[in-house]
Amino acid sequence: MAKSVVNQTKPANAAAPGAAQPGNRNPTNLLIFGGVVLGLACVQIVVTSLLMPGAAQPQSKQTQKRQEESEQVAPGPDSDEKSAASGFAEVALGDFSFSNTIALRGVTTHVDFRLAALAAPTQVATLESQINRSNQGRIREVINKIVRNCNLDELNDPNLDAMRRQIREGLNELLGKRLIIDLMINDIRIIQQ
Repeated sequence: MAKSVVNQTKPANAAAPGAAQPGNRNPTNLLIFGGVVLGLACVQIVVTSLLMPGAAQPQSKQTQKRQEESEQVAPGPDSDEKSAASGFAEVALGDFSFSNTIALRGVTTHVDFRLAALAAPTQVATLESQINRSNQGRIREVINKIVRNCNLDELNDPNLDAMRRQIREGLNELLGKRLIIDLMINDIRIIQQ
């Protein structure tokens, strides 16, 4: 009987015995890949920290001096914690109540609030004299005009930035000087009828 020799054929997707199988991953390759990714992340962090403005830059002597001066300013009798911390004095401008028909069509919006101006401590006396002089009516007129022309978004803004900016600019223009640095609007009530 003759022995028949049968050639066993290998499947097409079979790899050499020493090669890694598709499902099996070589741990050395994974470690190298992880090291490269970690290295790139470290380089990115270093480059980003160097390119960021203000990162690790020493403050100038003028900036340090300004910060020290603002911290040393004693609060005035009318100032609260916020104005004492910022180095400004607070000057009360009064209570205001206006109606606005522009904010929402067919609805009258009543706006009530208390207004105070923040000024540099050296300008407080000048600002108080300007307010208490014959400018009361004109101050009320400037604020009235601005509040009556505010739209609903400006009235509903939590910081009232647009309204504060417009009032500050209008009052500084009226007083002829840039005495008012910022405004504080307190106890605001907006009622729609």
